[in-house]
Amino acid sequence: MPRKQGSRRHLSSRKVKSTPSLRSKSKSVKVLDELAKSLPTVMKKMKSKSKSKSKPKSKSKSIKKIDHKIETLNEKISKLERQLSEQRHLKNIEQHEIGIDSILHALDELKVTKEDTLSKELFDKLRVELSNPFKKTMGIHEIFDKKRYKKLTFSDNTSFYIYRVASGADGTVYRCVYKGATTAIKLIQIPQRSTDKKQMESYKELMKEIYLLSQFNTLGDDSPFLRYHNYYFEKNHLLIMMEFFEGEELQSISRVRSNKEKYNVFTFLMNAVFQMHKLNIVHTDLHFGNVLYKNDVDMKVIDMGRAICYNDEVKHNYCSKKDKKIKYEWPAGFSEGYSQIAPWRKYNCGKSMSNTPTSKPFLGHGCGMRDLMAGDLWAVIYACSPSVYRNYLSKEFHKKVKQNYRVTGKNTWDLAINQFFNNLPHLYRDLCLHYHPKAKYFELEDDFKKFYGIQELEPEPEPEPETESDVENSDDDEDAF
Repeated sequence: MPRKQGSRRHLSSRKVKSTPSLRSKSKSVKVLDELAKSLPTVMKKMKSKSKSKSKPKSKSKSIKKIDHKIETLNEKISKLERQLSEQRHLKNIEQHEIGIDSILHALDELKVTKEDTLSKELFDKLRVELSNPFKKTMGIHEIFDKKRYKKLTFSDNTSFYIYRVASGADGTVYRCVYKGATTAIKLIQIPQRSTDKKQMESYKELMKEIYLLSQFNTLGDDSPFLRYHNYYFEKNHLLIMMEFFEGEELQSISRVRSNKEKYNVFTFLMNAVFQMHKLNIVHTDLHFGNVLYKNDVDMKVIDMGRAICYNDEVKHNYCSKKDKKIKYEWPAGFSEGYSQIAPWRKYNCGKSMSNTPTSKPFLGHGCGMRDLMAGDLWAVIYACSPSVYRNYLSKEFHKKVKQNYRVTGKNTWDLAINQFFNNLPHLYRDLCLHYHPKAKYFELEDDFKKFYGIQELEPEPEPEPETESDVENSDDDEDAF
């Protein structure tokens, strides 16, 4: 279930395993297989032969030549393995399956963002250390273990520092510092699963994560999401190199010092959510524990473990179809203190414009993509609001809907979602001006309104003039927005 703000972070479960062998291979694949298998043996023979012929005086020269040949053959092996992987991936598509080859193919197809020279140098050295079959090097478990901090030295005597940041069911994240440059490396173990069905589900979770990385990379260097750089695969371990962001969990809007800075945080997050939604991705668990904060104009939205991608064109169903209704999986929601969960989600978004009856009249058939997008926007609006605004939101989009059902028996959660969307321009403007009365930008752009299908609210009728008795008997409205 979603976690409350301030609780301890855990990574979501995305366990995967190695690919099952194919029943049949084409002739070209078999030839490539044989070449890949024979190359290491040839390399060993070459190294042995070179050693026996070398003279003491030219020992260092011979070693350099041998190392160069080993490096060249390693590159050939890598190229052959990629060709094999591509062939198997195409076979998987024909059979509507997902395997490790599909995952590696997806990683190869990722649009790689810029990485600094030193981070690239570190990852290249790690790749050499881990892939060299002839020298005794640091293994993957010696480099990435349970120690919180350690210093490691490569064979060329250069050093790097590694810090264990976070660990969960889907993998462990490490912060690596090399010559002053910092990068993040995520280690994902790929265990064997008990059944083909569980295996496929695990592959889908990893494919979804890779798909999200590929989409966020299209946003460029100023993306409000962490950027992917590179990967390395070894047997049942996958290393993903990503941008490391020097920020801390925001936790609460009260942590932001001035009102002007609160305005910057609010507008930044609203824009980040809009960029994510235009990629047809929803977060579904967006609270300030999932926002890394450096300053009021430099933040990153993280932890996409419960994110949902929508894409009708994806060949495998790790993304949902755009018309799919998704039911809420947990018993607790907004009422139980999970304020990042919009009130309508616990009730499966009402009838969702459907005439089909449900077993529980107060529950809908599930939330669609637009409903969940409204939920992400709710999470930002509610988390950034002062208490008086939160009271208004709770009253208007939670208490009134429940009260209406008790009185009339009508389920109006779907109407509440439309009302929330149509009220967004006013909510956005009022909150912007609350924090920054002199702000130049406090109106939602037209493309924002068009994307979500926001309609202009009908103007409210002008109130009738009050009599003297009305003024005397009136009370202050504590819930006024």
